Amino acid sequence: MKKFLLSLVIIAGTFLCNAQMFVGGNIGFGFNSGKVETKTNVVTTTCDNPKTTVFEINPFVGYMFNEKFGAGLEVGYGISSVKTDGDNDVTYKNNISTWKAAPFFRCVYGNFNRVKLFADAKVSFAGTYDNDITIVDNDRKREKGPKCFEWGIAVVPGIEFVLNEHFSLSGKLNVLSIGYVGSKITKDSQAGSVNCEITEKSNTFGFGVNDNTDIVLGMIYKF
Repeated sequence: MKKFLLSLVIIAGTFLCNAQMFVGGNIGFGFNSGKVETKTNVVTTTCDNPKTTVFEINPFVGYMFNEKFGAGLEVGYGISSVKTDGDNDVTYKNNISTWKAAPFFRCVYGNFNRVKLFADAKVSFAGTYDNDITIVDNDRKREKGPKCFEWGIAVVPGIEFVLNEHFSLSGKLNVLSIGYVGSKITKDSQAGSVNCEITEKSNTFGFGVNDNTDIVLGMIYKF
């Protein structure tokens, strides 16, 4: 029995010595606006395009058990806002908040010194909350929009460029992923004087179905 326990301790010690923790992620921010100018022979009119602001953060943490296999968790949060100026000092805003969580299992199938090829098999969960806001003379009226919940499974290929002992650049090729996503959209409606709730369900299977961005670049720090 003592020899058996000693063997387990030696195996566990070897396993931990080869293990390596890593953290990383990506941050995105965008702003879009503009003007539309219409010219005629008589007059020129100018109006503003909707102003769109987008922010998202997607950190992850993982643990490589050895040079080939690891596991981790990716989370994310994002906000997008579209602002439109209407007539008579009326402003319309559409705010969308999103969250996601995705545990993953990583397999490194190609190791070329400073370049590593890997694939993440993951289960993802995500939700979206939509709100419409109308502003008239600083008076705000808020209406709840549709809510969406998604879950899915996917295999996502990626590539890692090792810069030094601790830092690496990584890229995930979502456009080459294969997986399944099931979604449910719930929204409030009214039929006459009766309030009701409408639920739409959909299922998607194929390539590139796990994320909206085809290629995601990020940074990795290894302890």
